[in-house]
Amino acid sequence: MSDAPPPEEPGWYADARGAWWYWDGSTWTAAPPAPGAPGAVPDAPGVPAAYAPYDHQAALEAARRGERTMAMLVWVISLVAGFIGPLILYLVAGREKRFVRHHGAEALNLAIVMTVLQLVVFAPMMFAIWEDIFPVDESTSAPPPGWFWIGFVVLMALAIVNLVLTIVGILRANSGAWWRVPIGFHPVRGVLPRDEEPPYPVV
Repeated sequence: MSDAPPPEEPGWYADARGAWWYWDGSTWTAAPPAPGAPGAVPDAPGVPAAYAPYDHQAALEAARRGERTMAMLVWVISLVAGFIGPLILYLVAGREKRFVRHHGAEALNLAIVMTVLQLVVFAPMMFAIWEDIFPVDESTSAPPPGWFWIGFVVLMALAIVNLVLTIVGILRANSGAWWRVPIGFHPVRGVLPRDEEPPYPVV
């Protein structure tokens, strides 16, 4: 290309063999080889040619799905382990996973309130049948009084209410709702106070 007469304007020009050269007004410069062509410089090992763009929305949706799953797990474990399971997940969630912490607090509130009510009903029932369990005189044994069976029915009703509210909690956690258990006493403070807007959507 050095034997060719210089053009008047700078730019790219092809020689007789089809190779491209750049004329800057005083010097010819050969075009670099295309990637993969003989003489091309290979990419550095272990370095990708291009990076995939970071999808912030997809990462956020994945994080929210994880929170919903953990919140559901809080309620499922409460059916088996009582207040112990929700307490552990409530503490593990910390301040970062606020949705999980909220449902952990609500599951704890339900478990605590139900435990107190069941003990209040169960204590007089035990008193009523105490002499039947540990008789002092066999001749004085008698069937349990009527209010014992009333207490038994109340215990069954409390168990059904606990089951229904737990199932509702599972469904609400799965749908991403910041649900509060409809009870008047909340001993464990949750993330979402009453009548306040959720800090962020979990959908």
